Amino acid sequence: MYSAGKRRRPVADSDDWAFFKTALPEYEVRERIHYGGQGVVYRALHLATKRFVAIKVLLDGPFSSPRQRQRFTREIELVGRVRHPDIVTLYEAGEVCGRPYLAMEFVDGIPIDDYVLVHDLSVRRIVQLIRRVCRAVGSAHDSGVIHRDIKPSNILVDANEKPSVLDFGLARETGGTSDAVSVTGQIVGTLPYLSPEQAQGMNEEVDARSDIYALGVVLYELVTGTHPYPIDGSIDDVRANIVSTDPAPLRRAIAHNTFDRPDVLRDLNDDLEKVIAKALAKEKDRRYPTAAAFADDLDRYLCGEAVAAKSESSFYVLRKRIRRYRLQVTTVVLILAVVSASSFWVIRSKLAAWKVARISAGGLQMAGLVKLGSARADEGRVDEAIALLESAVDVGNTVPGSDRVVWRYHYDALHRLAETYYDAGDLAKADHYAASASAIVAKALEQELDNPEWLRLRGFTLRLRGLAAVAREDYASAHNIFDEGVAVRRTLLELEPDNTSLKAELASMLALQGTASSWLDRRDDALAELSAACRHYLQLIELEPQVVRHVVELARTEVRIGVLHLFYKSAVDDATAVEWLERARARLIDAKESDKPGTFTGLVDRLLNNIDTNQNIVIHRAERRSDRDD
Repeated sequence: MYSAGKRRRPVADSDDWAFFKTALPEYEVRERIHYGGQGVVYRALHLATKRFVAIKVLLDGPFSSPRQRQRFTREIELVGRVRHPDIVTLYEAGEVCGRPYLAMEFVDGIPIDDYVLVHDLSVRRIVQLIRRVCRAVGSAHDSGVIHRDIKPSNILVDANEKPSVLDFGLARETGGTSDAVSVTGQIVGTLPYLSPEQAQGMNEEVDARSDIYALGVVLYELVTGTHPYPIDGSIDDVRANIVSTDPAPLRRAIAHNTFDRPDVLRDLNDDLEKVIAKALAKEKDRRYPTAAAFADDLDRYLCGEAVAAKSESSFYVLRKRIRRYRLQVTTVVLILAVVSASSFWVIRSKLAAWKVARISAGGLQMAGLVKLGSARADEGRVDEAIALLESAVDVGNTVPGSDRVVWRYHYDALHRLAETYYDAGDLAKADHYAASASAIVAKALEQELDNPEWLRLRGFTLRLRGLAAVAREDYASAHNIFDEGVAVRRTLLELEPDNTSLKAELASMLALQGTASSWLDRRDDALAELSAACRHYLQLIELEPQVVRHVVELARTEVRIGVLHLFYKSAVDDATAVEWLERARARLIDAKESDKPGTFTGLVDRLLNNIDTNQNIVIHRAERRSDRDD
């Protein structure tokens, strides 16, 4: 139901087109944008008004149960009650070809957590957004509707920073006794955002304050980048945390999170902590009574007024009044504070200058796009990843090129794009973006010849370019690139001789260099380079015996040496090949039996199969030699 940057949308298939042509000819379906357990959502053009809408249609056939039909009908009824500019508008609803549908406002935005990350919103802007969401949810409550599934993906934000609350599929009437969605004891909603009463299946206890709790979780997550309590582990563990674990203080949560938000503490104070804590109270009676009351306290925080969540002590109210009339108070104490003020402004000016030098315009936006694009790539959502990373590159192309931090963000976007295209098999585009990343590194190294960070990034890009050359079967270019990569790693190790990560990177590059030499039929070079890689891996195993990757990579390199000997087909070479292959097999079996491979299990199995195949080659050759001798 939303777009992100230049995200490629899947076009609607022929079945979609046929259904709409027959059932809803007044709409022109453009794409399927969501497929869930209850319904399918399409983006369509209403031909009469030329307005894009989101049409939700109940699943057909065996996927549609009577309870699902009841839920869908209930959603239509409840969302139709609500009228608020920050809640999706229902345009029409009905039933066609035996399937209920609803046509509603199409929101061209992204989930609120993605929006905060991409645009690097300050705490104040986050609070301003959530305040609007609270007003919208409060309007739904006033209309007799409890949402029950408030979470970031159900709050979209468009390019004008306007939020929209959507998906009332689990909604229920305020004070209703019947529930078309759930039964007693059943958990309804998305677990990490459930209130304690929802997490315990106490559906009769769910009311507007349950939505307020979910809003508090969303606000906490947007400010800190993490959940109020652990959400890993079993469902029972997560439920126990929701019911009994107190949220970590905001400052501590931020300190334990590694996301790049240099200004996040600027607008964070005890008032906001108290407001969020009140929304997240385990007992319903201690939360805000209404979403409007929650929004009102957020308003007080934004205006610097005393928040209702904090105890109304005389000192606290007095301090707030002084802060509210700070101009008059400042006039009285100005002479006494002149020296301190002067010192303060000197320090503040220096900090401002440092910030301007460190983060140029657009830098943090690029960082957010790169992080989001990388996450999408890791999830396998390649089209979305490419769109987000290309957006980061576009930002980088418009930012003044004098800031090193922006250079780094720009490099990250280009390199990640190159990796993504390489994984997708588009070698031309992988080369293009890798070359652009290399150009940024070269520009940085022109000014700081031996800067370790940029030298290491150069090594990463050289590795990727070499792999792309191998995929094109351009082994001569690949060997030259790997040679350069080896030289870079050796230079870095001279600067940091005890850095085991650099040792591992050098060993990997030597193994690639040796493999390229073998493809070029440079036997002596290949054996020397692969043997050097083995020596480095053996040293790493001694230094870090707990790291399984070192064992697996050593075995893979030993297999390469064994295969290299097989190329030459003599009895002596075959015997040497068997020695290397058996050595590798023993390492891999030991690793597998120790239950340590973990994420390397697939690679270990492939290597063992490869060893079996090559040893069979040796056996068949020996049999043929024996037949000839007879």
